[in-house]
Amino acid sequence: MTFEFVEAVAAGTTSFAVEGFGASVVDVVTLAGDADFNMNAQGDITASFDGTLSVSQLFDMVGVYGFVFDAAAQETKIAGEDIGFNVKVGDTDLMSFSNGSGALLLNDAGVAGRLSGEVALLDGIPDVTLAADQFTAVFSTIADEVEESIEVGDETFDLTVPGGPFLSLAAEEVTFTLFGELSLEGNILFERQTVAEGELMIISFSDVSIAAGFGGEGTGGQALSVTDANGDFVILPGNGVVGRLSFVANVDIPLIAAGATATLFFNKTGSAVEVTTLTGGSVQIAANGPNGSTTWVEAALSISMPGVEVSGVFTYAGGSSTTLIGSEVSAFIGDNMSSSRVGLELTNGSGFFYDNGGVISGILTGTVSVVGIDGVTLTTEMTLRYNNATNAISQSFTVAGNEVSLEFSDEEVNSDGNAFIELIANDIDFDLGGVVALSGDFAFTPVSYTHLTLPTKA
Repeated sequence: MTFEFVEAVAAGTTSFAVEGFGASVVDVVTLAGDADFNMNAQGDITASFDGTLSVSQLFDMVGVYGFVFDAAAQETKIAGEDIGFNVKVGDTDLMSFSNGSGALLLNDAGVAGRLSGEVALLDGIPDVTLAADQFTAVFSTIADEVEESIEVGDETFDLTVPGGPFLSLAAEEVTFTLFGELSLEGNILFERQTVAEGELMIISFSDVSIAAGFGGEGTGGQALSVTDANGDFVILPGNGVVGRLSFVANVDIPLIAAGATATLFFNKTGSAVEVTTLTGGSVQIAANGPNGSTTWVEAALSISMPGVEVSGVFTYAGGSSTTLIGSEVSAFIGDNMSSSRVGLELTNGSGFFYDNGGVISGILTGTVSVVGIDGVTLTTEMTLRYNNATNAISQSFTVAGNEVSLEFSDEEVNSDGNAFIELIANDIDFDLGGVVALSGDFAFTPVSYTHLTLPTKA
């Protein structure tokens, strides 16, 4: 049916009811239901509406609404109760919002709203459960920030919404259980975002604790108490949740002192995730942790000894506290005892260390360059072999699911308090100030903390 409000005003009609009412407003909101209208001579309209309010590209809300249309301002203010809707990513229903109430603003720029209600997770997020008293849903298709006081009937609502488009649902003191194993307690924020990879649901956590602690992969068998943690998760519809939490380690684990920052990772999907959020942040989660683990701990680690410095992100390769896998590793080999800092610098490295009662041995591979020597150029991939033990080593380990060997001979050991250090590279070019050019296979070994040998092979 078609109803002309101007004709109704001219005819003196100020109140009317419409069953099966339908309307489209600025191509953003569609109404379908039953409505009662009251209108004054200025064209201002108040209405009650029971039905579905569909917000383009967000959701379909069912509920009972009160409308106030300001003819002069050409905007509509809406209060609602008993509101419910489902949140989707793509074609997958992830969560339901119910028993909601709050306010919406509708104008020619779009629609914005803030609602309070209950949230339940649906089958689109497997292996996860959620318990919270109340959520706040905030959404907007309006580009600019909205700050309004909305009066509908006897109720007044304050509506403050950042510029859109976006949808978020937030709650405090939530219990969030992963895989039926880990129970997280803290504050949570769901944000549906459209990024380069498509539509995603990002979960941000703050002030999180794990009451039972965590003693899985990467802790060296030590139970870590997780408190005051913060992090980001990504929901992969139909597959589950991947994420990370950063926290301060409360106990010493080998090479990581109490008080150091560690990161707890979750990924049971079998797929690596790398996304950039709308705020410019990056969420990068490996497909799995050491030994194929789905939850594991990593920590920033820095080792400094005479002649060598190593720093990077490390995690334990097994339940024991013997083997650490490193990524994003950098190392310096040479004179680190004075201000001159002459030697070889390794960057973008990866590898592992063997910790035997505090005595460290290991292998790293990365890009090496000469620093502190004018005219000498060398940039190539090298392998750093390091052994601070006083005895030969022949060990095999499982690192990231692969069998690797650590071999040091009787001559490749700590001697007179100096660790054995060697850098090996194959098929490279080495320029000594444009005077001498060498090529072939190289092995660099420090003869002191301030000198490196020339190649043993060339």
